[in-house]
Amino acid sequence: MITQFLKAPLIPFKAFKLEYVMVALIGMLYLMADLAWPDFAMEARSVLLIYIVMFLLTDALLRDKEIKQPGNLGGFLMGFLLTAVVLLAVSLGVPWLRELITYVISPAGVIMLPFGITFALAAAYLEERMFRGSWPAAIGDVGSAILFGVFHIAVLITVGGLAFPIIPVLTLIGLGLFWAKMRSMGGIMMSSGSHFAYNLWAVGILLLVLGGI
Repeated sequence: MITQFLKAPLIPFKAFKLEYVMVALIGMLYLMADLAWPDFAMEARSVLLIYIVMFLLTDALLRDKEIKQPGNLGGFLMGFLLTAVVLLAVSLGVPWLRELITYVISPAGVIMLPFGITFALAAAYLEERMFRGSWPAAIGDVGSAILFGVFHIAVLITVGGLAFPIIPVLTLIGLGLFWAKMRSMGGIMMSSGSHFAYNLWAVGILLLVLGGI
């Protein structure tokens, strides 16, 4: 019953081509990087460009290939809330982890916060459309999860300067498989909601907004 509700197209998101809206948001952030992330605008632009190029490549190669599980707003909210609750519970119970992931909260955070939320949402949805929607139709969920991890090598190297971030990549492959399972339960929208919550958590915004920090 719940699965049928989550997959029912209560709001036909596919008709709105949300992926193109998200690419437009990424493009907007690229143009506003100096305002959004003044201390590391060059790195931010590099990351944003990686997303745009990957989306255009996926769209060109796999436009006619897609797993038809769009989901709906209810699934998005459920995925977000379930993931947010788990991450908050874990983080608030581990002091050193809480301090580690709140590094973006500073006096500049008032300006950066809306840009961070926008990027977290756009990146989550685009990644789910690509790696849980398009690529699994061509190479399967396991292959797509591996590609998802490999894709983040470029992102992580750009952000953190790591030569080869093997542990984060393996973690992301595991997350890719988890979100593939979530997609099968509630569609792309449910996995996108969960992914959005994870992105907010990863940069400390989730704890700031929902955790009272």
